Amino acid sequence: MSCFYFSLPVIAGYIVVTKIVDDSESTVHERFGDKNAAKNNLTYPSSSTSIIGAGGWGGGVNLVASDRETQNVNRINLERFLKKQRKLKQKREQETLAAAATSE
Repeated sequence: MSCFYFSLPVIAGYIVVTKIVDDSESTVHERFGDKNAAKNNLTYPSSSTSIIGAGGWGGGVNLVASDRETQNVNRINLERFLKKQRKLKQKREQETLAAAATSE
């Protein structure tokens, strides 16, 4: 009986994991069928431009084909992110120095 109670969660876990992996590897079309095909149709720039990124998640990142406004928004957001990261790094360094000074 103990063998049964031990193997049941192992087998159930294996089945759940394989189901999750199969679902994650399937495409959106395979999972949702044709009812969402109209929503998932993405328009891309002309074939002369190259598209960088994962085409299924919001159309990918169109670095070359994006307009000036999108480039400016992306630049501003990147600058804000990097500024925040620098502040966090400085704060961590100050906390580390303060902790080292109090431990001495």
